[in-house]
Amino acid sequence: MVSYEELLQRQIIKKIEKVEKDRYVSFHFDNYNIDFNSAKLFLEQKNFKYAVIAGYYAVLNVTLWYFAKNFIENIIVPYLSIMEKLKC
Repeated sequence: MVSYEELLQRQIIKKIEKVEKDRYVSFHFDNYNIDFNSAKLFLEQKNFKYAVIAGYYAVLNVTLWYFAKNFIENIIVPYLSIMEKLKC
């Protein structure tokens, strides 16, 4: 199996830059707030179907935010684009 260091050296993956990390973390937190507020609004309107859907996405985004906030050093981004992989 290929190691993390070897993938970095071959430039198949790269570390996320500091600014990009902050954007990644805030993106999930902002989406969590939007989905959570939507779920509350749907509950007030007694629209339970959409409240459950928005609540599901709120939980998903708060989980992604938590992992991004606490484990961002281990997150890597694929370096090669799909077009390069497909040789287009």
